[in-house]
Amino acid sequence: CKRPTEGATMLPHGAQSAQNLFYDLGASNYSGSFDLDTGFGMGPSVPLFMELYKRNCIVFDHIWAWEYTAFDPRQYWSAVPADARGKLHFMNIPVPVEPHPN
Repeated sequence: CKRPTEGATMLPHGAQSAQNLFYDLGASNYSGSFDLDTGFGMGPSVPLFMELYKRNCIVFDHIWAWEYTAFDPRQYWSAVPADARGKLHFMNIPVPVEPHPN
């Protein structure tokens, strides 16, 4: 994927660049099938969204995924490719309904 450089600006020295973050509040497991042409699958949403966004030159720096259904951790992580393991943060717990008190 080649991003356009026209109109690109340089960040000031010492400035941090933006990051691409993705949040999935019903991630399911990581293995299974999906159809990139329709964006429909009865299974893993994280790899589906990673591929759909990559088509538009967007690669996520971090992915936070929650899933209510309990999965065996070894089985879940065995399906995650090595290049996604460092950026995927998988929480196998329900998303809280109430906001976190500050």
